[in-house]
Amino acid sequence: MTSKEDILRLTNNGLDIFRHYVPGDWEAGTQFRNPFYRDTKASFYIYYNRHEREYRMKDFGDERYSGDCFALVGLLHGWECARKDDFTRILEKIVCDLNLPVNAGSSLPSGMPSKDNGTTYITKEFSTDELRWWGTYGITKEVLKHFRVNSLQEVKFPRSTRTATAAEPMYLYRFANHEDTTAKLYQPMSDTRFLYLKKAKDEYFGYAYLPGKAPLVVITGGEKDVLTLAAMQIPAFCLNSETACLPEELMKKLSERFEHITLLYDMDETGQRCSLQLYDKYASKYSIGRALLPLKGTKEEKDISDFARLRLAAGQTPAQIANEVNALLNSTIKDTYDQLAEEYAGCFIDCACPPQEPKTILRIHHEAAAAAGDLVCITGGSGTGKSNYADCILSGALNTMLCNIDTLGMQILPNAEQKALLLFDTEQSEYQSYKNTQRILHRARLANQPDCMKIINLCRVARVKRQQLIEQFIKAADERHHGIHSIIIDGLADLMASANDEEEAVRLIEWLHGLAQKYNTVIISVVHTAGIPEKVRGHIGSELTRKSSAVIDIETDRKKNCSVVKVLKLRAGSAVKAGISMFEWDERTEMHCSMVG
Repeated sequence: MTSKEDILRLTNNGLDIFRHYVPGDWEAGTQFRNPFYRDTKASFYIYYNRHEREYRMKDFGDERYSGDCFALVGLLHGWECARKDDFTRILEKIVCDLNLPVNAGSSLPSGMPSKDNGTTYITKEFSTDELRWWGTYGITKEVLKHFRVNSLQEVKFPRSTRTATAAEPMYLYRFANHEDTTAKLYQPMSDTRFLYLKKAKDEYFGYAYLPGKAPLVVITGGEKDVLTLAAMQIPAFCLNSETACLPEELMKKLSERFEHITLLYDMDETGQRCSLQLYDKYASKYSIGRALLPLKGTKEEKDISDFARLRLAAGQTPAQIANEVNALLNSTIKDTYDQLAEEYAGCFIDCACPPQEPKTILRIHHEAAAAAGDLVCITGGSGTGKSNYADCILSGALNTMLCNIDTLGMQILPNAEQKALLLFDTEQSEYQSYKNTQRILHRARLANQPDCMKIINLCRVARVKRQQLIEQFIKAADERHHGIHSIIIDGLADLMASANDEEEAVRLIEWLHGLAQKYNTVIISVVHTAGIPEKVRGHIGSELTRKSSAVIDIETDRKKNCSVVKVLKLRAGSAVKAGISMFEWDERTEMHCSMVG
C-alpha cells in the first residue's frame, strides 16, 4: 500500500505535486493569484512548513485552499482526506498523474490473474490487430494505458470459461485508479458486448481522470466515446448507460469544477431523447449544453467514436477531427448564450434601442434624488421628525396647483395624472396616522383627502402578513388609478422578524426594488438608526442604503431645538450640493417648517 510518507519523499516534500497541479509561473514562499478561481488579489501562496516538513498552501481569500498537497488534490476532485477511501484515491491519483515509482493502481501486467467477485481474468499485451482496431476510432495505446484498459486472454467465471480469439477479442474497462473499482468486460465482436465483473457504487468511467478545473467537460454515451474524446484532449466521462439518471449532487460538483457541461449522446432515438430530458432538467440551473453530431443515427454511425472513425477513413487527420469536434462543442456554449439572451432579454442593455428615461420624482435642494424605479432611505433616531419629513413628499405630490408650499427643502414632481399615492404605516397608532394625514393635507393646502391618496395603518396586521398585503394593495391601486406616483413605507424593519437577519433582509430589499421597477414608481422607506448618527439599524439598513439612490439622515440638534437633515448619498446628483438643512416645529402653522440660516 502506498503511504503518504512515500509520496512526500518522492516529490520533494510535496512541492512537485503542487508544481504539477497548480498552473502558472509561481515561486514557493511568494504570494500570487489563485488560478482555480477569479482571484483579484495575490493572496495565495505555497510555502515550506518546517514543523510538518512538507510544502503547504494558504489562501487568505478562500480558506478551502489551505492545507497540504493531498488536500489540494482532494479539493480538485471532490474527495475528502478525512475519508479513508477518498484518501486512498488521492494517493493513487498522485501516483498515476506524476508517474511515481511506487506500488499503486496501474494496468495489470500481462499474464497476471486478477479476481473480481469470483471471476478470474488474465490480461495480455494488445496485439497489433487490436491496436489497429482501436486506432480506427482515434484511440492510441497511450490513451488505453492511461485509462487502465486491458486486453484479456481469458475470463473464468464460477461455472464457465471464456477465451479471447482474434475474431472475438475481449477487453477490460476499469473505472478508477484503484483495485476496488468497477470492472466491465467489453466484447465488441460478440453478441453480448458488455458484462459487469464488478460494480462499485457511484462510479463513472472517465470521471476519476477528469482535470481539477477546465472550461468544458463532456458527458457522453459510452466508455469508447470517452477514450475517443480523451485522444482529442477533451475531458469526458460517461454514465453507466444513456438512460441512467444524472444525480443533482454530481451536477453540483461538475459545475464547481467546469465552466460548461455538454451532453454528447448517441444520435439514435434513445440517445437524443435521454440527452434532451437531462438538458431540460438542468438547463435552468447550470451551464449545460447539448451537442448533436452530424450522423444518421444508424447502428453504423451514431456516436462520437463512429464520427472519428468515418472522418479518419475519409482521410482527415486527428488534429482536423479534434478541431471540428471542439467547434461543435463550443457551439453549444453559444447556443446557451443565445437562449439566455432570449429568456432574459429585458436584462440586456441595447444602445440601439435605449429604454425610456424615467421621470425624476424627488429632488433635494434641486439635486436629483430619485426617479421612477428607485428606492430612497430616510433614517434617523426616535423623535427626530423623519416620518413628518417623509410625509412632505406626499404633500408635494398633491400640490398640483403649484402653490408655494414648504416641503422642507424637497422638490416633488406634482401628481398631475392623479396616480396612486400610498403610505403604509407599521409603527404609529391609528389616531396618530390620522393626525399625520391631516398635516399632509394641510401642508398641501387641501381641505379634503383625494381618492388617489391612501394611508394604510398596518399595526393590527401580523408581521408575516404585511408584505403580502402591501403587494396586494399596490397591485389594486395601480389598476384603479392607472399607475403609482410614489410609495412610503414608514417602519420598513417591521415587515421582518429581525432587522439583523441578513438573508431575510436581502430578500426584502430585493422584493422592494422589484416592486419599484415593476410599477415604475419610487419607494421611500423610513428606518431607525442603530443609536449612532448615520448608522442605519441592522442588516436591513445596510442592504437598503446600498440599494437606495438617495440616503437621508435626520438627527436632533438639542441646542437649537430643531431637526438636521443630512444628505448622505445621491446617486444621480451631488450630496455636497444638496447640503445640510434644518426644520423645526411651528406652533402657529401646526406643522414642521424649514429654518433659514
